[in-house]
Amino acid sequence: MRPRFAEMIKMLGRRFDCVIVDCPPILVVTDAVIVARAVGATLLVARHGCTAPGEMAAAMRALDGAGQPVHAAVLNGFERRHARPGREEGYYGYG
Repeated sequence: MRPRFAEMIKMLGRRFDCVIVDCPPILVVTDAVIVARAVGATLLVARHGCTAPGEMAAAMRALDGAGQPVHAAVLNGFERRHARPGREEGYYGYG
């Protein structure tokens, strides 16, 4: 990782409450692992119906192996119709 990138992330962290760095899919290129070394926490995002459980596990292993464990995960693209019967009451959305 270039030192200037790490310096920029630190500077942004001092200036803002939250800095989000978006990266390409971790299993396609190694950018996410490199960026993870410069940030304070790692958020792994998966798309419902697209990201296989094995892919999610492989991504978590790649980050963990680089010494950057996943701090949280987000499942996006989930549609209410996929909820189990009787579980819709806890669903919320936006539009």
